[in-house]
Amino acid sequence: LEGWNRFHGRGLQLRLPDADLQRCFGLSRTLLGMLAEKRGKETWLCVGPTRYHQFWFRDAAYLLQALHVMGYREEARAVLDRYPSLQQKDGLFTFFLSADEKEWDINGQALWSFSQHDRLYPDPAWRTKLFPVVRKAMGWLERNTRQGKALLPPSWSAEHLGVEDNFYWDDFWALAGGREAARMARQAGERKAAAAWTRWHAAFGRTVDRSLATVTKKLGIPVIPASPDRQPDSCVIGTVGALWPCRALATLDPNLQGSLDWLLKNAVRGGGFWHGSYWGTYGPYLTMQLAHALVLSDRVKEAVPLLEWIKKSATPLGTWPEGINVRTGKGGMGDMPHGWAAADLILLVRDMLLAENDEAIHVGRGVPASWYQGGP
Repeated sequence: LEGWNRFHGRGLQLRLPDADLQRCFGLSRTLLGMLAEKRGKETWLCVGPTRYHQFWFRDAAYLLQALHVMGYREEARAVLDRYPSLQQKDGLFTFFLSADEKEWDINGQALWSFSQHDRLYPDPAWRTKLFPVVRKAMGWLERNTRQGKALLPPSWSAEHLGVEDNFYWDDFWALAGGREAARMARQAGERKAAAAWTRWHAAFGRTVDRSLATVTKKLGIPVIPASPDRQPDSCVIGTVGALWPCRALATLDPNLQGSLDWLLKNAVRGGGFWHGSYWGTYGPYLTMQLAHALVLSDRVKEAVPLLEWIKKSATPLGTWPEGINVRTGKGGMGDMPHGWAAADLILLVRDMLLAENDEAIHVGRGVPASWYQGGP
């Protein structure tokens, strides 16, 4: 108990007017600390306590960012210090050290996580030591996009997107990773690398934009499907990653905002995101991601019903499974409690109160009007 009190005491402290959300926030913090576990001299960041009691770069990107914004520098650094040992000779990160994984969002996520740590906890010596790893990771991205002239090849990628395909999700993460790698290069004084990666980022961004324009013209509606050859289905949820965390598209991009509209109209049932085209369950962490995108789009009123569903669907322990059965309202798939969901809740609440990008810091942009009522 004393150790947990110390853990809670040295992190970000919040007092919310919403008691249910306050409770979920605190319990999500506790779960985050439990999942950053010591294994000998290493720190592993697992996604769940049972079925998902192992490491994935994808989930870790969100869990690490939650550790970052909560002020847990040491835990986050310990996890990131393992990443170089999980990089193959060709520059691809892989958690099972196998070239057959085919999860092409990994390099973008690793690079983005490196940079987020460097932004909040700058350490020139750590940045310099890490730079060869960053260079190799960018080399893989450059080769596999033909220097930014082609989308990434088909992959399995995120489990909520469906079977192997050319997922835009992978491309959005690649853009985020390339942008952040160039930023780290500038900080490290590696001007040649910074210029090269900035050019790659611009070229790849144009490639993605051309593909998106072709697809939305073909569909006849402003919506971004999971891949260029897909029709819109609930896997459009992957598009929200283009806004956050990736910042791969402008916030008010018509196709991005159209995708949010499409999801609200076609994939939200009873207040939560229903992944009808693939899981057949409600998705708590995907509901949080949709709410997060709405908050950052200054569409807070539309996010409030999702937030209410998130609170109501929490277990007595203030956590969520990966998927919730539509009929029972209880765990329907995946692990329970789900670490990614806990991280998403922390990140959503934090950005409701304080959100930043390279241009500005936004204070209170996601606070519901009801929070301002009934008190001094």
